[in-house]
Amino acid sequence: MKLIQFLGISKSYGKCTVLRDVEFAADAGEVILITGENGTGKSTLLEVITGQIAADTGECKISGQRPISLQATKLSNTLERIFRRSILGFRACIQAAPLFGSIPLNFHVLLANPFLVSKLNLDQKQNGHKFKQNEKFTSTFINDSRIPSQMSFGERRSFAIERQSAFSPLLCILDEPCAGLDANNIDLLRAQISNATNSGAVTIIIEHKSNISKIIDLIDQEYVLNNGFLEANKNLELQKTRTEDKDERLDNNTLTIEWKPNTSRNKNKKSASEKNFGLRAKVKFNSKSDSDSLPPLIRELANNPINIDKPGVLTIKAPNGWGKSTFCNMLAGVWSAFLVNLELNVSGIDINSTNPKRENLELTVMRSEPVFPPRTKVSTLFSISKATPHSRIRSLLNRYFETLSGGERRFVHLNLVLGRTGTKYYVLDEPLLGLDSNARSDAIEMIETSSKNGVIIIFSPT
Repeated sequence: MKLIQFLGISKSYGKCTVLRDVEFAADAGEVILITGENGTGKSTLLEVITGQIAADTGECKISGQRPISLQATKLSNTLERIFRRSILGFRACIQAAPLFGSIPLNFHVLLANPFLVSKLNLDQKQNGHKFKQNEKFTSTFINDSRIPSQMSFGERRSFAIERQSAFSPLLCILDEPCAGLDANNIDLLRAQISNATNSGAVTIIIEHKSNISKIIDLIDQEYVLNNGFLEANKNLELQKTRTEDKDERLDNNTLTIEWKPNTSRNKNKKSASEKNFGLRAKVKFNSKSDSDSLPPLIRELANNPINIDKPGVLTIKAPNGWGKSTFCNMLAGVWSAFLVNLELNVSGIDINSTNPKRENLELTVMRSEPVFPPRTKVSTLFSISKATPHSRIRSLLNRYFETLSGGERRFVHLNLVLGRTGTKYYVLDEPLLGLDSNARSDAIEMIETSSKNGVIIIFSPT
């Protein structure tokens, strides 16, 4: 008998069936990969396994224990289901990788213990559960006293993944772990997966086809989720062979700033509305700041300001932690954890720390982690932003934003930014993050269209 078995998992929302009798099993130390296009039910499967939502049918069998129902019961609620799964040793790192903003990283480890979170220490004694902290935990972050706001998205995500191994879990679920990671953090992710394997944990990885080449050699089983059905990939070994023949590693420690002006525009005399067209951004050190402690991108922009006077695309590629999200947030008017100021001029209007208003600047920023009010329909978001919905998401307009998959949320967010009327300057922090191949093609087409009459600034990891 396998260590863990998931049997007969089905889930529907009204007339829409998302999961259809899904079944799979794994032994200790095995790594399972589940792939599929955006909206095929990958995130729903994760939420059912971890207890965030109840299945219509299904159960989990753990060797030597009674079967666990994945359905709702009269006595169960969401918090209880999540807690009971954590007692079993289930851990999950979702795409958003949430961390408490005011708590340093070296204290976050305590929050991985479900008994400390719930304060149910008596339960621990009565049930005989013993959670011993893994001595090798957070070898990368053990002395890191930074708070999450001082870290890049990739660094926070890497830490959140590594934290799952704090108390020797039975099952680790990683939702698109490769998304947003540079080559250095991919190496760290591979080490984290190997550590979980060596400790005997079962690891379930939910990822897109475009990213699996980075970890395919670590995979023991692969499944494809399509139209609610889970099918095994019988060509996994062939995939591994083909991947091993390729070496597509990039330089891990390179900052690249590339400007591509749009050449399709009419080169005749500028119209009255274009006379003040342009964006200039310069980082200025405070007198107390120590330039050596600043991220490389922030130091670069202090010496070489951005100065754009025509439509096109500016791509900034750099490893995680080099200041991409920091600079993006500064453009959005969000306070920076570093002691620097941003001198910003948009269409002839000067913006600085004492005048942070951006609503009349024709400037729209897409940050890496969108936050919208709960229970907000997608159609409402488009109505508020006055954006035109893309044909890809017209079927999503009547759904609540929080019910969308990670890839669907990303595409909606990008469409809200690029489809907004009256915008000339777009700042996009990793706009293709979490998109499948078809959604990526549509996203690139939207970016190219917007670059004909505006400036696109794209942040991307190496």
